[in-house]
Amino acid sequence: MIKYVIKPKRNLRNNTVKYYAQIAPINATDLSEVASQIEAQSTVSSADVKGVLDQLQTVVQEQLRAGRSVRLGDLGSFRPTLSSSRSETEANVSARNIKRVNVIYTPSGSLRRALKSALTSRSLKFELVKPKDQAEEGGEA
Repeated sequence: MIKYVIKPKRNLRNNTVKYYAQIAPINATDLSEVASQIEAQSTVSSADVKGVLDQLQTVVQEQLRAGRSVRLGDLGSFRPTLSSSRSETEANVSARNIKRVNVIYTPSGSLRRALKSALTSRSLKFELVKPKDQAEEGGEA
């Protein structure tokens, strides 16, 4: 079940407001929970799964620091990006121009297709979550 909220967004050009569904803020599933779920579906202990996942994080970080993309099968890929200040001439561009390094995650085609298929078949379920202040104004608790 994917929980969502309704958020207003103002168009600055014509000062109109439109409303959109947006994922509701919820607690993330942490590494320990992922390890526990994998343990429940396999013959590997949670400690072993956590050890492998810890190493996966380390290897992905090392590869990104080396400027390499990392593809994790049907999960998707991670790639490093950078932002730099501009320069009028090529000769004036150096590492000093680099202001920020970031990581972009791109889901695999099969992951995108799976989510699209779940939406199309309506097997994905959604639930509207009302913020507390709206529920109290409407008399609900």
